[in-house]
Amino acid sequence: MQTSVWKKLRIWFFSGLIVLIPIATTIYILWFLFSKVDGLLKGVFYKFSSSLGLKPFPGLGFLTVMLIILLVGIFASNYIGRKILQIGDRMLTRVPLVSSIYSTIQKISQAFLSGEKAVLRQAVLFEYPRKGIYSIGFVTSESWSEAKRKTGKQTISVFLPTTPNPTSGYLLLIPKEDIIPLQISVEDALKLIVSGGSVVPPNRMREVRLEKSEYGTEPPTEATREHT
Repeated sequence: MQTSVWKKLRIWFFSGLIVLIPIATTIYILWFLFSKVDGLLKGVFYKFSSSLGLKPFPGLGFLTVMLIILLVGIFASNYIGRKILQIGDRMLTRVPLVSSIYSTIQKISQAFLSGEKAVLRQAVLFEYPRKGIYSIGFVTSESWSEAKRKTGKQTISVFLPTTPNPTSGYLLLIPKEDIIPLQISVEDALKLIVSGGSVVPPNRMREVRLEKSEYGTEPPTEATREHT
C-alpha cells in the first residue's frame, strides 16, 4: 500500500514537471528578452519621452520594438513596400562579405520563421556520427557538381540541426545511397528535434518500457499505438 502511494506521488510529481517546465521556460525566455530589450532602449526613450513631457513606463522599449516589427511586416505586405524592400535586398546582395552573411541569415529566417519548405526540402535519416547510430537531418540541395567530381559519388547536401536549437548545426555532404527518406513533414521533424525526441509525430507514436534488468527501469511492458 505504501509503495503504491509513493508510486502515485512520483507519477504526479513528474507529470507536474512535464506541465510546468515548458511554461516556466517560456515565461523565463520572454522575461529575459523583455528586460534586455527594455534595458537597452530605456535611456533613449527616457530622453525622448521627457522632451514630450511623458513619463516612461516599464516595457516601453519592448513594446516599441514589437510595434516597429509589426509596422515593417505591414509595410512588406503591400505592393510598394515589397518593391522598396526588393531594391534594398538587391543592394545588400551586391556588397562583398555583407551579401554572404545577409543571404545566409535570410534563408535561415525564411526556413524557421515563415515555414518555407524550399530551404529544408525533406526530413531524412542517415548514419552519424558513426555507423550504427542514426541522425535526423534535412535535405537542402540534391546535387553539387564539384563534390561529385571529387568523390565520384552523387552527394546530397544535408543540414544536421542541433538539439534543442535547430537554427545551428552542420552541413554534411552524404552519398545519395546512404540517405533514408522519412515519411514525416519538415515541421514534425523539427518538433522531434527541438523536444529531444519526446514529441513524436502522431501517426508514428510508440511507447516502449525498457527491460529493468538492463537499464534499471520498470519491468517490460510494451504499448503500441498507431494513429491513422
